[in-house]
Amino acid sequence: MRPAELRKWIKSRRSEQVQNYGCAASNLSTGKIARTIIGAVLIVAGIVVLWWGSKGFETTEKAINIGPLRAEKHSTHYVPNAPVAGVVIVASGLVMLAAGRT
Repeated sequence: MRPAELRKWIKSRRSEQVQNYGCAASNLSTGKIARTIIGAVLIVAGIVVLWWGSKGFETTEKAINIGPLRAEKHSTHYVPNAPVAGVVIVASGLVMLAAGRT
């Protein structure tokens, strides 16, 4: 067989395989699968960052410790950039998810 005939034969075999199995080889690309997985992970991470930033965390400090008299000060701290970072992470995840689908 000549190279041109061989290429034509290989191309026809590939199209037959796609028809027989019902899926195109390009749909099984690992890059698309990886982008989809990374996008989903980023979306979940962004939601966690949004939740954690709005919840904050609490610290306890000793205010007075005189003999049997003890007093503690409870402070709640919020991370100011967490909502912005969460939105950016979720948006990045949506972009990666869309890139994985095309």
